[in-house]
Amino acid sequence: MEGNRKLFFLILLYFVSAILGFNSIMVLGDMLTKEYSYFSLTVVMMLHIGLTLKYKIFYDPFLFSIFCFLLYMFIGNGNYLNRTEVDQWSDYYTLVFYFFIMLSFFLSDIVLKRKVVKLFISFSNSKLIYNLIIILGVFSILLNWIILGGVPIMYGDEMRFDSIPMLSTIYSLGVIVVLLLLIKTKEKKYYLWTLLYILLAVGQGYRTNVVVIMIILFLYYVGYVNITFRRKNILLVIFVLGFVGINVLKLTRDINLYGEYEYYQKLSREGVPEELIVVSPVIRTISGGPGVFQIIRDNFDSFGFGYGKYMLQNISTVLPGKQKGYGDIYHDMVYEPTENTKTGTILAPLYIEAGVWGIIIGAFLLGFLLRLHMPIKLTTSSILMYLVVISMFLLYIHNGYLFQPSSLIIYFSMILLFFIQKLTINGEKYKDTPC
Repeated sequence: MEGNRKLFFLILLYFVSAILGFNSIMVLGDMLTKEYSYFSLTVVMMLHIGLTLKYKIFYDPFLFSIFCFLLYMFIGNGNYLNRTEVDQWSDYYTLVFYFFIMLSFFLSDIVLKRKVVKLFISFSNSKLIYNLIIILGVFSILLNWIILGGVPIMYGDEMRFDSIPMLSTIYSLGVIVVLLLLIKTKEKKYYLWTLLYILLAVGQGYRTNVVVIMIILFLYYVGYVNITFRRKNILLVIFVLGFVGINVLKLTRDINLYGEYEYYQKLSREGVPEELIVVSPVIRTISGGPGVFQIIRDNFDSFGFGYGKYMLQNISTVLPGKQKGYGDIYHDMVYEPTENTKTGTILAPLYIEAGVWGIIIGAFLLGFLLRLHMPIKLTTSSILMYLVVISMFLLYIHNGYLFQPSSLIIYFSMILLFFIQKLTINGEKYKDTPC
């Protein structure tokens, strides 16, 4: 680890450990208040921002993703809307997760370097195979629409939820391959393929794949392309505007579901001004996850800790038949009267297994896995693999669907593709040279 990064971690962990220690003492004395816990969370977030800017590592992919976690929880835990009131324990668990994932990443860096462990992804396969996957990804969505009898965004959530998971997974793998070739070759046709994939995602009615494309491209350019800090800030503004813009998909779905009048009534009840209707999906989404996590904890005596049971249930959704993933598990825990699945933040899947110990162990595991995938040699495929893992982590921050089977299938498919060596098919071969 470079000198400034190492110094950053040492200073940060020192101050955060002190803040977390004071909060823990107040917890033991039953004196922790919402005001103090939220103030502590604010201080930690400001400390993270200040130190990453000071040491010029704000746009490091891992540290930026952790900043997104802090910002998400800071807004969601602030009780700014008239929805479920989030208590001081959510702030405390946020601090616990933050401290231990940062500590794990720092210690893993020292251990992995000492043991000379390198996760190196090779990219020397036939271009024909990758182009075939891209085409299959497009046809998988078109086939899905034929089977459904229309384009989901035009018919609402009911059609969208009937999508065939395997076809959506093939499409998602195509997204990764398109981005791989776009970053590697910079050829114009892959910009067009990327645009086509975005349009297909919009037609499918899901924001996730569009957001993943945006995240990967954004983190690649700010993290691995030699541009000025000012240009990185401009890209951040463009990214935020694009993120808000893509949430119009959610707005369209909600208005179709509730009706325009009822949706405005919901905004009024929740304290969201009508003038902010365009960004209302972002505001409501950020407050929704922490609210669900709060209700889960309020109702948790009825369920008890799973000690791995809930994670196995979630993974079992890859099997035939109706299985309960995290969205359904959270749905049951909050006694949701509708059939809609719920999102519970990245803290929920860890907490429901073993409480605060689940959060500590989970944070340590995630910190290690993220550090394990950090590129040792800056090749296109090793960078892309890292950014895909980071993008999955960013999605987990909101939805709490940790180690979702579809994301695991994509992950292991990437490993399979990237490790196939010297495939001889009548197509041009690529060698994965440094970026």
